[in-house]
Amino acid sequence: SDGVVIFPNIKNARHIRVVIVDDDPITGMYMRARLAVKLKDIGEVLIDVMTEPLIVPGYDVYIIDNQFNEMSLASILVADARRTAPESLIITMSATLDYRTIALIVNRGCNGVYDKSNPLDNETVIDMLINYTKALQEKIETAKARVCLLTRIIKRVLNLFGH
Repeated sequence: SDGVVIFPNIKNARHIRVVIVDDDPITGMYMRARLAVKLKDIGEVLIDVMTEPLIVPGYDVYIIDNQFNEMSLASILVADARRTAPESLIITMSATLDYRTIALIVNRGCNGVYDKSNPLDNETVIDMLINYTKALQEKIETAKARVCLLTRIIKRVLNLFGH
């Protein structure tokens, strides 16, 4: 994994973690560069690229290629990702997805399918990713605010009892 933290706009926030799982390192680096530009205003985003067909826990978004060395592995990897990270956004990408494979990966928990040969799909999936990461960032900020409020309340209660 070759992660890079981009545009740290939010101090001390848990960053959003994205992994691109693709056996073609050039495609992975291209996707990472595109996402870095598109997600620059959202907050802290860590984007990793993995060239092995493995699902590693700890990511908020999994972008998974279908073909690994001429083998269709998306359905297996999507099921692993959904089991590993049930709340994560999972997107499958390929230039060779047939309807049977699409149905299989969607039934296994894929949230979006991206046809690499269709530029419109590219923009649609990036929009989906932007909306998801914005919602996730808002959730993180809300949780941080609640923790701060709870900490202040606990301090006040302890002060009332002389602690």
